[in-house]
Amino acid sequence: MNKLTPLISDLNSLGLSEYLLSNDFSKVIIKLEMEEGWSELLKETKSKQSSTFDSFENKRKNAIAKTFTEILSSGLEPENKAHFDAFIFEILNSFIKWKQVTTTQFIPIQEDLEIINFPQNKLNDLLKKLSQPIVTPKELEKNTEEIKPKKSTLPIVSRIFISHSSKDKAIVDNFTQKILRLGLEVAKEEIFCSSIEGMGIRSGDDFRDRLKNAITNSEIVIILISQSYKESEICLNEMGAAWVLNKKVIPIIIPPLQHSEVGALHITDHIDRINTGAGIDNIIHSLKDHLEINLEDVRNLNKHRDEFLNTII
Repeated sequence: MNKLTPLISDLNSLGLSEYLLSNDFSKVIIKLEMEEGWSELLKETKSKQSSTFDSFENKRKNAIAKTFTEILSSGLEPENKAHFDAFIFEILNSFIKWKQVTTTQFIPIQEDLEIINFPQNKLNDLLKKLSQPIVTPKELEKNTEEIKPKKSTLPIVSRIFISHSSKDKAIVDNFTQKILRLGLEVAKEEIFCSSIEGMGIRSGDDFRDRLKNAITNSEIVIILISQSYKESEICLNEMGAAWVLNKKVIPIIIPPLQHSEVGALHITDHIDRINTGAGIDNIIHSLKDHLEINLEDVRNLNKHRDEFLNTII
C-alpha cells in the first residue's frame, strides 16, 4: 500500500469511478492539456486487459481507474510534485462540484491529503468550495437583480459557541480543528468561533448582533478560561450570558492559569484542563453525550486527540 491508497479508497466511496466517466473529468484533462498523454496511457492499459468475462463498460471503467491511479502514483516522485499537486487540486475542485461534497464527507479526504503533504494553501481553497452553496444558472438569473451590497440579517444557527480570548487564538484554532472538526467530525457550520475565518463574524454583520444571535441559538458554550479571558470584558459578558440563558456550559482551563486562580469565574467544583489527557477525554465525552455522537463511528479520534495534546503538553 502506498501513500495514495487511502485517498483513492475514500474517493471511490464517493463515486470516483463514475466521475472519471463524466464530462467534468474530461474538461479537467483538457484544461491541464493532458489529452494526448491520457489517451496513450488509456490505450496501453486497455491493451493489457485480457479478461473476456467483463462487459465492455466494466473494462472501460477499470481501464480508466487504473490509468488515473497510474498518473497519481507517478506524481509522488519529488521532481513531479508541483504538477502532481496542480493535478490533484483541479481534480478535487471539479469532483467537489460534480458530487456536491459536504464538509463531513470531505474530512477523511482532508486527512488523506495531509498524508501526501498536499499544500495547505491549495487545501484551504478546496475547503472554501465546500461551504459555498451550489447555484443553478436558473437561480442565478432569477437572483441577479437582488445582488446588492447589504447588511446580513439572517441568523446562522451553530450548535457550539466557543467563548475565548483572541489572545489565545493559536490554541483555540488547534482545539477546534483537532478535537471538534477532525476528531469528533463536527461540521464547520455547527461551530461559532469568532477567531476562525468561516466560523465567526461575516462581512457586513453587526459584531454585537452576531455574537448575541450565535450564543442565543447555540446549545453548548465551551468557555476557554485563561488569564487573558479573565481580563476581557467581552469574554466575561459571554460567560454571563451562557449561564443566564441556561446553556450547556463546558468550562476549560488554559494553563498556566490554575484552578485556584479562576476566582470569580469559579463556576463549578471541577474544571478540566486543556493540556491533560484526562481533561480532553472528559471534554470529548461531554460533547459526545450532548451531540449524540457514537464514538465508534468517528474515524481517527485518538490520533487527533494525541496530536493535539502533543502540541500543548
